[in-house]
Amino acid sequence: MSKILKSISATSITTYEECPLKWKYQYIYKLLQLPNDAFIIGIAYHKALQFYHQLPTENTKEKIIKQLKNEMLIKKTDDEIKRFSLVRKMFEKYIENPVLGNIIEKEFNFNVTLPGLPVKLYGFVDRVDEDFIIEYKTTSEDYTQERIDNLQSKIYTYAVLKTKGKLLPVKYSVNNKKKVNKEEYRPQILTIQYNQDDMKKLEQKCLEFYNQIQHSEFKHCQGSYCYYCPFGSKGTDNCPYSL
Repeated sequence: MSKILKSISATSITTYEECPLKWKYQYIYKLLQLPNDAFIIGIAYHKALQFYHQLPTENTKEKIIKQLKNEMLIKKTDDEIKRFSLVRKMFEKYIENPVLGNIIEKEFNFNVTLPGLPVKLYGFVDRVDEDFIIEYKTTSEDYTQERIDNLQSKIYTYAVLKTKGKLLPVKYSVNNKKKVNKEEYRPQILTIQYNQDDMKKLEQKCLEFYNQIQHSEFKHCQGSYCYYCPFGSKGTDNCPYSL
C-alpha cells in the first residue's frame, strides 16, 4: 500500500476520515467527481483573481471579464449565463474590496518532506504574501472563525514554513454566492494563526494517517456517499458497492 500512497494532502486525509471506501475509490481506482456548478464557479473565480493580481492595473477589470465571458459562455446556455453572471458579480465585489499585500507567489504548488515518512505533503496555495497566506473561497453560507480552523489551513501554514521559512497566518477571503447581489455586501476576511506546536501535531496526524492506510480494510462509512456514484445521494445510508 505504501507504493499506492504517493503523497499526503488535506483532501486525501479528510476523504479517508469521511469514508475509507470512498478514499479507495478516489485514490486507488482514480474515480473522479463529475464537474458541478460549485466546481465550475470556483475554478473561474480563482482564475479571475489570479489574473487580477498579475495584470497591469489599467483596464484590468474589463480584460478579465471579457476573458471570463469567452471561457464560460461556450454554448450560451441558461446555465452558462447564470454561472458567468455570478462569477462576474463576485469578481466585481472582490476588486471593490481586494486583499492587498506584497505577493511572493500565486498558485503556489508545494511538495514537502514529512519527517519519518516515505511520502511527501502535497497541495497548492492560492497566494503567498510576505506577511500572510491567502485562500479564496466561494460559498453558499458565511464562514465562521471555527470553520477556517481546519486541516487545510494547518497544511498551508506548514508548507509555507518549510519552503519559505516563515510561520505566516492564513487569511481567508470568502465570497457568498447568495449575498453577492446585495449592494451593501462585502466579502468576508477571516484570519487564523498557528504556532510551532500546531505544526508538530500536524506531523503526527500525517504519520497516523499513513499508518492507517497501511492497515485499512477500506470499509464504507455509514451515511457517506460518492458524487460519481449513480446510486449516491445525500442521506444515503448504504453503499451498494460496500457489500
